[in-house]
Amino acid sequence: MLAMGKALDYSKSAAKILLDVLCDFGDLALEADFFLTKKGIYRLAHDNPEMHGQCYAALRSLVRGGYLKCGKNDRFLISPKGRRQMKFLKIRAQKVDRGKWDRKWRIVIFDIPEKMRRERAALRSFLKRNGFVKLQNSVFVAPFANMDVLDFIRKEYKIEKYVNFIIGQTDRRENDSLLRKKFGLV
Repeated sequence: MLAMGKALDYSKSAAKILLDVLCDFGDLALEADFFLTKKGIYRLAHDNPEMHGQCYAALRSLVRGGYLKCGKNDRFLISPKGRRQMKFLKIRAQKVDRGKWDRKWRIVIFDIPEKMRRERAALRSFLKRNGFVKLQNSVFVAPFANMDVLDFIRKEYKIEKYVNFIIGQTDRRENDSLLRKKFGLV
């Protein structure tokens, strides 16, 4: 399962920066046979001023966390866990268009069983961090959302059958002024 709230959540850590640098390789880095040598990684890190003096610790952290695997001849392969994290970073980097509001609400409704409470808590936390407002314990709403990221989270945590997305408008008779005010859409 993706470590979105755990191992790489420290902001701008050397390991996160190094993973971001690897993301710059795009789809090439997601290939199963893609690798970098230790020398190549040090060269990449040298070009990033935030990485100076921290490359070895970052590399060790990514190997320990299971994001990279050390192969023969100082070759580092991106593990399946690392590929998932890179896909997540790539999707998350997509900007949500916050232009003119289309007057449609993005609603996330879920009923996740108690035996999956960690996944439920992670989803709630993710929704709150990404601008959703709680209407009820398992209903969140936002005027703008990146549905690709939400779908990725849902699949990654294996909660697809418990989570539904709705994009809808309020009826003219309904009063959504409190929500519009909350999001600054008045």
